[in-house]
Amino acid sequence: MKKKISFLLSALFLFLCLNRLYPLSYEFLKEAKTRAEIRENLKALKNEVTLIVFTSGTKECLYCTTAIQIVRETASLSDKIKTRFLDMKKDKKLVQPYKVDRAPAILVTDGKIQNIRFYGLPAGYEYSSLLESIKNVSSGGSGLSAKNVKKLSDIQKKVLIRVFVTPTCPYCPMAVVTAHQIGLANSLITAEMIEANEFMDLSRKNNVSSVPKTVIINEKGKKIEFIGAYPEDAFVEKVLEVK
Repeated sequence: MKKKISFLLSALFLFLCLNRLYPLSYEFLKEAKTRAEIRENLKALKNEVTLIVFTSGTKECLYCTTAIQIVRETASLSDKIKTRFLDMKKDKKLVQPYKVDRAPAILVTDGKIQNIRFYGLPAGYEYSSLLESIKNVSSGGSGLSAKNVKKLSDIQKKVLIRVFVTPTCPYCPMAVVTAHQIGLANSLITAEMIEANEFMDLSRKNNVSSVPKTVIINEKGKKIEFIGAYPEDAFVEKVLEVK
């Protein structure tokens, strides 16, 4: 519980202090104080992490340029963060193995992991989700309790977790980070942040009326939905319902 409260306070700090004027921009990353805070935060990185950004052209993708800048500015604050940029049209063959179908998208990987994803800008409160996911991937672990890692090992078929968020939602980062930790515990589980306002087609399809809304679906189409930032144990139990 203390860990969750601490994380929420960190997210609040990042939004109010760092992102206060630019909830859908990268301008906050140019401020000296902000850069110093993030650089200090990223000192915890253990192994190299690569942020792969998928774009589809500035005319078709309103926020692709901003996504690129957020990733570039973040990577400039740690020598353990590498970047790669792929255009979904020009680099079709390179994009195909990742099975990314919309942009902007950011995949956080250590070279092997491919199931930790952000669809839409990790801006506003969600920037803290990006930092936490970078640190978790870098750690080589999931950040979950041993008992929950063991429970999740029982999942033998693919599961998709989608967490719908908005940049101004203070509880959304907790849901996104927990989903990503669950994905790190089992490579068969793909965990995605979906920025609800950028991808209205997905929001309508999943009846998103408030956030965070989490949708969990297995290969056979069995679906579990819930609203709110569930604690780790409760979130894991929801995932196990679709195994």
